[in-house]
Amino acid sequence: MANLEFTGERILPEVGGYFFREHLARYKLARSFIEKNDVVLDVGSGEGYGTYILSHSAKNIFGIDISKAAIDSAAAKYQRKNLIYENVDPDNWKLNHTDFDVAVCFEVFEHVPKPEELIQKINDILKTSGLLIISTPNKEVYGDNLPDPYHVTEYSLREFKDVVERYFDVIEIKGQRNSNQFNKALNFWIARQSMKHLSIMRVFNLLISKKRAKKASIERLMDISTKANYFSNENPESADYFVLIAKKRR
Repeated sequence: MANLEFTGERILPEVGGYFFREHLARYKLARSFIEKNDVVLDVGSGEGYGTYILSHSAKNIFGIDISKAAIDSAAAKYQRKNLIYENVDPDNWKLNHTDFDVAVCFEVFEHVPKPEELIQKINDILKTSGLLIISTPNKEVYGDNLPDPYHVTEYSLREFKDVVERYFDVIEIKGQRNSNQFNKALNFWIARQSMKHLSIMRVFNLLISKKRAKKASIERLMDISTKANYFSNENPESADYFVLIAKKRR
């Protein structure tokens, strides 16, 4: 099985830590919106662990990503009868299934040069009144505080919501925050240093290579604590991340 190298672009469970737990918390949140007969699409499935988590709640789920290396790794690592990973062309999604009940799209919006086209593509493959659960980081929290070379553009809540609402009705806005501010500041500093110094990335890769042997299990992933991360409808515009729950228009 080809293992993904940790570059900072994609979340890897083996790295763990602050940013993984943030990401994991969003997938745990998404589970509460998925029903057992739903067919689900995970847009930008990356390493694949989140798609695997959602496969335990959905009837069928497809994880798509533009990285063939990520898809090949995910397909080898996470295997269930109702779980399929597909490598897609960013400009032309050719999916084996095109009638989804729910689409999940976490931390993809800021990576694409034309986010409206991303939203349109998701709209096209959802059923009437299908559900979209989508998130992006707050540019006021990240931005200059943690420059990310993989982000094309970061957004305010208003900017994010304006694009999504061109195709969807936003029915709920949640802000995600971390209650441990010291841990947040420390991990922002570590991440900044890692982005500047590739030697730190090499150390991360050496450390995670020793963790690969552990078999993925839903129990192990769900037992990882994300209690420091919380979602609230109050003042979402100042949160670390914005999460929109939106319905496709009839």
